[in-house]
Amino acid sequence: MKKLGSRIVGLRQELNITQISLAKSVGITKSMLSKYENDINVPKADVLGEIATRLDTSTDYLLGKTDNPAPIIKNDTWIQLREDEYEILQGFRALNEENKVRIKERMDCLSSFQEK
Repeated sequence: MKKLGSRIVGLRQELNITQISLAKSVGITKSMLSKYENDINVPKADVLGEIATRLDTSTDYLLGKTDNPAPIIKNDTWIQLREDEYEILQGFRALNEENKVRIKERMDCLSSFQEK
């Protein structure tokens, strides 16, 4: 099981965010973020929440309660994606822009077909 620090590092790097940038946006020092990423210190709940928000994930993911890092916000409420939804989202994110357009077109087609 991944630890908190490696989950922060992984998401930060995936989003191409520097330690300095993340630390500044959360309101902590780069040194403190480094301690979190190296599992030397554990952030307080409010800081953990800010880190999760900046990394577009949930505190549950950072704390290892789920392996799904991709919650979404709907009506100002976090909801957790199901595993199949997460797999589809990851596949979609890996596509180039041209293929993303194709997928969206197919979804629209299937939706209109389903309504009939």
